[in-house]
Amino acid sequence: GCGRGSSSQGTAMLTFGSGSMSDFLLNWVEHVRRLGDAAGPYLVGALDGPVADLCKDRSIASAVAPPADGGGGGGGGGVGEHTAQLRETSGYYRYRPGTFLAMGLVKQLFIRAVLREGYDVMVSDVDVAWLRPPWPLVRYSSVRSAPAENGAVEQE
Repeated sequence: GCGRGSSSQGTAMLTFGSGSMSDFLLNWVEHVRRLGDAAGPYLVGALDGPVADLCKDRSIASAVAPPADGGGGGGGGGVGEHTAQLRETSGYYRYRPGTFLAMGLVKQLFIRAVLREGYDVMVSDVDVAWLRPPWPLVRYSSVRSAPAENGAVEQE
C-alpha cells in the first residue's frame, strides 16, 4: 500500500527508481516525508531488485514495477519481456534506448494498476525535491467523458 494516510484529494505521490538512481530516490522520499500529512500517501515503483531491497530495508512504501498481473485488465502483451529486460540491465537506463523504452511501458502499466486501486496519482521524476505539497497547484474539474484515444479530455 501507499505510505501515510489518505490525502484529501485521494491522490498518491508516485515515483520510480532503479539502483543507479538510489541516492535521488532517498532524497525524493525524504522530501515527501518532510511534508507530513499534507503530502498524502506516496509510493515508489521499484524497477529492479536493488531498489526493492532498499525500500524494504528503509521502510519505504513501494511495490515492484510492474505489478505481478502486468497492470491488470489483460492486454499486457509482452510485459514480461520488458520486465525481464529491466531486471537484466544494471546501471543508468537513460542511455540504453531499448531499455529506456521498456521502462516507459513498465511505468505506464504500474500507473494504470495504481489508478485501478482507486487513487489518482501525482507522478514525478525521482530527481524532484518537493519543498511544499503540490496540491494547491492542481485544479480538478468535472469531466463529462472518458479521455479520447489521443488523450484529450472534454471538460464542462
